[in-house]
Amino acid sequence: GGTPSETIHSRPTSGQATEAARERLDALKKRLEAQRKQRQEAAEKAKSSAIKRAALRQNCENARTALRELSYKINPLIADGKGGYRRMTAEEHDAKVRELREKESKYCQ
Repeated sequence: GGTPSETIHSRPTSGQATEAARERLDALKKRLEAQRKQRQEAAEKAKSSAIKRAALRQNCENARTALRELSYKINPLIADGKGGYRRMTAEEHDAKVRELREKESKYCQ
């Protein structure tokens, strides 16, 4: 006897639908924030790298310029630390040239 049963599928309530939509929106916000952060970090890295390259170029140029100057100034005037000047000795000149060549090797790649 009896009547056959019928299966009724319930629709999500508007509260359930709203909660699901909110969860999807929150997930989307998190993904977008993560992407924004990655782009910002990449931009900062690029900027930092550009600054480092510029500093290397400048240090290289400074070392090369000083080496050129020392190549034609055998005993240039240097500050004596007492407000006056004195001539650089041959030993000081050679040491300075070695120092500048090391800097050139380091910065001029």
